[in-house]
Amino acid sequence: MAEGPSGERDLELPAPTSAARPLVLVHSRAALPPDRSRLAVHCAPLAEYGGSGLDFSYSIAVAEELGNINCGGVPMSIGVQSSMATPALARFGSDELKRQFLAPTTAGDVVACLGVSEAGAGSDVANIKTSAVKKGDDYVINGSKMWITNGCQADWMCLLTNTSAGPPHKNKSLICLPMKTPGVHITKKIKKIGMKSSDTAQIFFEDVRVPSKYLIGEEGMGFIYQMLQFQEERMWGVASVLSTMENIIQETVNYTSQRKIFNQPLLNNQVVHFRLAELATEVELLRSMLYRTVGLYVEGNDVTKLASMAKLKVGRLVRELSDSCLQYWGGMGFTDEVLVSRFYRLFNFKLLNTNKCWRKCGQVAHFIISFGHVQNSHNTGSLSPIMCLLKKLPDALPKATEIILRHILISATSVIPRYWKSDTIPSMTEVINNILEIKRCELAFRAPSYTLETLRYEWGLWEWDVRKRYSL
Repeated sequence: MAEGPSGERDLELPAPTSAARPLVLVHSRAALPPDRSRLAVHCAPLAEYGGSGLDFSYSIAVAEELGNINCGGVPMSIGVQSSMATPALARFGSDELKRQFLAPTTAGDVVACLGVSEAGAGSDVANIKTSAVKKGDDYVINGSKMWITNGCQADWMCLLTNTSAGPPHKNKSLICLPMKTPGVHITKKIKKIGMKSSDTAQIFFEDVRVPSKYLIGEEGMGFIYQMLQFQEERMWGVASVLSTMENIIQETVNYTSQRKIFNQPLLNNQVVHFRLAELATEVELLRSMLYRTVGLYVEGNDVTKLASMAKLKVGRLVRELSDSCLQYWGGMGFTDEVLVSRFYRLFNFKLLNTNKCWRKCGQVAHFIISFGHVQNSHNTGSLSPIMCLLKKLPDALPKATEIILRHILISATSVIPRYWKSDTIPSMTEVINNILEIKRCELAFRAPSYTLETLRYEWGLWEWDVRKRYSL
């Protein structure tokens, strides 16, 4: 950090090499400056800050093409740079902030990372603990971040942090944090079973001071800004594996055409080529869903539900496709000599990797999609008792508690009838008691990874909080 003429500290970042650099696809580190092997792919719509002046559909075209390079880590790192760490800055940041951080990032002269996930808060973004306290003209940041893609080499971080003690969805802000600021400690590069070319870091913040002018947009709007950033993140994640899945299918077709069993090619068996045809159809359907989602997004529509649907589908399909294709390779599929085995490992890692490019996959995606259906339903006459109950939740319910209630009620439809003895809609007291029982069962299920003291503490805290809110 250097002192400016006015006494304010400015981030020491190299200036962008040109006012408007064309879109560049980097296929090797040698294509970049010798000591700055940086990510130079960005489709920012803001040409005045070095972007291409193109809409987000062009970013998706880049992501889809990157699926042909037979490597998952590179598309992920580029996606963080172009579609995860910078959209909020491009949309809500001040002109000064964009010129200081966005322009060199777009030019590929610096690397950006996104600081959201923590050890105890991955998909549950509202539960992050990192805080930034206002002291004079600075924010003082303390806390930690986990699973940070590009974290080891990043020049700056788009940091989501708590800036007040208000409701969890209104007390967060996004801050541009230079990674060389005193107090930022990158403790280790995490070793992973996949995405090995993409560095992943654990980072701690100890009394890190940054100027308050590094705030993106308004204070307290960080949660909303981050939810918007997630839309582009989800769509990039889907696009980046479409070509890869097609390549796996084609590789498998080529191999099964040559491999003979009982004097005929393996592909001649109807069960094999029918299965490959089904997988190819699933990939094409997913591409159509993505294109529809991107088209609506470019037109300015909210695509939270559609993007979550696409993410849910791709999370399942990549595992199903890699597993199915691997079976037809026999013993060769268990070696490192063929691409299908590499992608089997890679795709299973991506499915687990819910804290980065595959955020909101699985159960959380189910919740988002279900929540969208509830919001879009206006006819309660044909709704189940559970859906009717969701619509009856008090308007004054704290947002965090409302989300918890909706999440548990929607995801536990097969469990709740065990406790409700009739089809009638129960009272709120009955609902809370049943939710507490479900929570107890959930904790019991997780018991093998918990100590008894932890289970008792978490259960007691959760029950006390819910009963207090409803005066039970």
